[in-house]
Amino acid sequence: MKLLQILLLFILSTVSIIAYGAKLPRAEDVIVPTIPAQGYEAPYLLLNCGDFRLRYEVEKFMVNRGLLNKYDDIALPGAAMGIDNPKMLEWQQTFIEALGALKKLHKLKNVIIIDHKDCGMYNLVYGRDITKDPKEELKIHRKHLLSAKKNIQKVHPDLKVELLIMDIQNSDHVVKVHTIDKLS
Repeated sequence: MKLLQILLLFILSTVSIIAYGAKLPRAEDVIVPTIPAQGYEAPYLLLNCGDFRLRYEVEKFMVNRGLLNKYDDIALPGAAMGIDNPKMLEWQQTFIEALGALKKLHKLKNVIIIDHKDCGMYNLVYGRDITKDPKEELKIHRKHLLSAKKNIQKVHPDLKVELLIMDIQNSDHVVKVHTIDKLS
């Protein structure tokens, strides 16, 4: 079953590359972080989907929030779903263990979870294209985001958890980020 899931993820990724193309950043827009030699702290952890279409936009979003060199990141297919799905308990356990380690290592205080619309992992897990009904898609994302927050705060009640959804607006890959409360 896991081999089938991996194969389907590969196929979805390949189809996405063909359908959307890889929009690469210009050389002058590439962010090269400078890391302090000692006393490194990263008070934020970013959990997001590993979808290649959003990698540059996610990094740009974090930098625009003033978080360059202030966050660690973990990418799981489906982001919030990766730590809120009974079919993926190993992922949840691994994430919680990594979160605990990063909290100790980098004085983590905040977690930002970014899901995105048109996520192939959600379609794969739900066995259908959830994007056909935008209201249902949003409802499903909200459910997993809120549950992921609850799972994190059950183990680490001192961490602040922010929940966001990225939305690819058109074929030019214009990306908007919303809190789950501001999307309808």
